[in-house]
Amino acid sequence: MIPTRKPITNAVLILAATAGAVPAWAQSAANACKIALDYSPVAVTVPPSATAVPGLGMLGVGALAALIAVMAWRKGRAGGHKALSVALMVGAALLATQGSDSLIQAVRAAAPYEFNSATGGTVADANIAFASPSPQITVTNTTTGRIKITTNVNSNAADGCAVGTEVAPGGSCTTQAVCPALKPLTLATPPVVACRNAFPDDLIQQGYLIPPNMNSYFIFKPAMTSDAVFTPSTTPAVTTDFSYSPNFTPGPGGTELLSYADVDVAGTGTTTIKITPPEGYGFDNNGVVSSDPMVLTAPYQGCNEGVPN
Repeated sequence: MIPTRKPITNAVLILAATAGAVPAWAQSAANACKIALDYSPVAVTVPPSATAVPGLGMLGVGALAALIAVMAWRKGRAGGHKALSVALMVGAALLATQGSDSLIQAVRAAAPYEFNSATGGTVADANIAFASPSPQITVTNTTTGRIKITTNVNSNAADGCAVGTEVAPGGSCTTQAVCPALKPLTLATPPVVACRNAFPDDLIQQGYLIPPNMNSYFIFKPAMTSDAVFTPSTTPAVTTDFSYSPNFTPGPGGTELLSYADVDVAGTGTTTIKITPPEGYGFDNNGVVSSDPMVLTAPYQGCNEGVPN
C-alpha cells in the first residue's frame, strides 16, 4: 500500500548561475587546422683553396673487385682457403664503405613531416585536428643539404619555422598550425532547474518516518525544466549534460524508516550543467572565445514532501 502523499511543502525553482571550466573536448578534423611551408636548398660555396679528394667510384670498385678475385684464385690454387676467406672479407668491407654510388645504401625511415627534397618543395597539411591552443608541428630536414624556409602560412615572426630560417641536415624546426577562428556564442538565458516533485517520474524513494511519528515521506530528484538559450542560435545546437548530487543519499532499502532530519537533507543538493559548444563555435567570456564547455552549478532544495522544511 502506497502511503498517502502530503502536499508539496517547499518546491523551489533554481537558476544555475555559477560558471566554471573543465578541459576542452577534442574537435574533429572537419574544423581543421593547417600548415604550409615552402623551402629551397641553401647554396654551398666551396673555398677556392679547397681541393677535392678523388673517391673510389664504381669503375674503381670494379677494378678492386677483379684484383681481389685474382688474388683469391691464386691463393686458392696454392691451397690457401684461409687466405681466400680473408681476401673476400676484405673486399666486402671495402665495398660496404663506399658512398652514395655504392651497392649498399642506408635506408632512412620517413617522419610525419619532412623537408625531403634536395631541390626544395612544400610541406603542407590542411587536415590537422583542431586544438586550442593551436598544435605545434615539427618538420625535420631529411635531405643531405641545408634548406631555407621561403614561405610560411603562419606569418608570426616568432614561429620556429619563420621565413628565412635555415635548417641543417638532420635538424628540425617547429611551426604552430593555423586554426580557424571560433564563432562566439553568448549566453542569453541561463537554464532553469526545479524540484518538480513529479510522481512517479522524479521519485527516488518513499517510506515512513521513524516511530512514533508514522507520517509518510517522498524524496524526489531535481530536473532541468528549461534549456539555456544562446545567441546566435546554431545547427547543431549546444550539447547539454545535467547531473545532480544530493546532500544525503538514503540506503538501498527503498522504503526504510528515516528521521525528519535525513529526509529534509535528502531533498537538498547541488546541480551541475555542462554545456558544450558545437564544432566551430566557442563561448564568449568577456571577449575571450573558448571551445571549453561551460559549467553551471547551483544548489537545490525542496525535493521532498511530507516533512516540514
